[in-house]
Amino acid sequence: MSSEQAPGAPPEIGGLPPPSGVIPNFTDPDSITTIAIVVAIVFLSLTTVTTSIRCYTKLFLIRKHGWDDYTMFMAWAGNVAYSGLEFYECKYGAGVHQWDVLITEMGSFARVAYFVEVLYPPVIALVKLSICLQLIRIFVANHGKEFWCIQIFIWINMSYFLTLTFFSIFQCNPIAKFWDVELQGHCFDLSEYFIATGIFNFVSDIVMLLFPLYCTWKLQMSTKNKFGVSAIFFVGVLALVSDALRIYYSVIYATSQDQTFNLTRLGTSAAGETTAGILAGNLVVFPKFFGTYYPKITRFGSGAVVSWKSRLTKRHTESSTSSSNEHDTGNILQDYGKLNDNTLAPTTSPSIWEPWTSS
Repeated sequence: MSSEQAPGAPPEIGGLPPPSGVIPNFTDPDSITTIAIVVAIVFLSLTTVTTSIRCYTKLFLIRKHGWDDYTMFMAWAGNVAYSGLEFYECKYGAGVHQWDVLITEMGSFARVAYFVEVLYPPVIALVKLSICLQLIRIFVANHGKEFWCIQIFIWINMSYFLTLTFFSIFQCNPIAKFWDVELQGHCFDLSEYFIATGIFNFVSDIVMLLFPLYCTWKLQMSTKNKFGVSAIFFVGVLALVSDALRIYYSVIYATSQDQTFNLTRLGTSAAGETTAGILAGNLVVFPKFFGTYYPKITRFGSGAVVSWKSRLTKRHTESSTSSSNEHDTGNILQDYGKLNDNTLAPTTSPSIWEPWTSS
């Protein structure tokens, strides 16, 4: 039921004509706003807690940090701003069907939505860059094929998202045309942009998930222990789920004019992408942090890590006399085994993995 109007007041008009048989409701409309807010709070809480643990661990426990940490912190800060804009967007009808949003609110909604779209590419780019730099520090011991593969992957991603940032900023000419339909000018169709970005993220996230798994499964250890080590990187599966949802909602958006509703679902799935990436990048410091303050917790599963570390050491020793075909693997294992000042923790001080291997 639509809201009651005072006698003589101008008629209330929605931002979109309603479907046949639907009466606009400007007072208490059906919406996914509450769900979107709750999900955003959960995402923001997870990224803030894990990033705080990462910063504390790197600054005060390991006492070593690098560009993978700096870029992840910047990504987290951008993610906070992204979440703040999502919350603010709800004030103007985000999550509500557009025919239930007053047309007078649509300009404000579109203005906030513009900044959400502009902010997303640099945030996800920083997340991916941080994870790639982390993979180099953990898996790459020299400038071999793994190093150059990651370098090429980094430049492809950075070039793509830099281009997306440019087009996001200048998608309308003039820019204000995005939220002011009365201005003379034109805007690019965003539907193809959303779909292409979802597909690109899905493919790139598969690569970022498979690379550490590939390196891990090259190690000579039991299948059980390989699964244990691989589990560290499987948080990346959450990113793939978010990517798939983004593609799905992008296709729906391309065939619908209900922007206030569909852009909210699209924005939430995009937030899931950045959240999963931040969690995956921050997870590596958890053994050191929880091993320092909650040693009883980290004793669970320590046997698998002990076996992993011993086999890495053994493999590293054998690599010095192995054939040339095994040389690249030996270099990767060497970097795994060191985890030194140039990677995750000093060799001469307590290792980041020590709490997991001290039982």
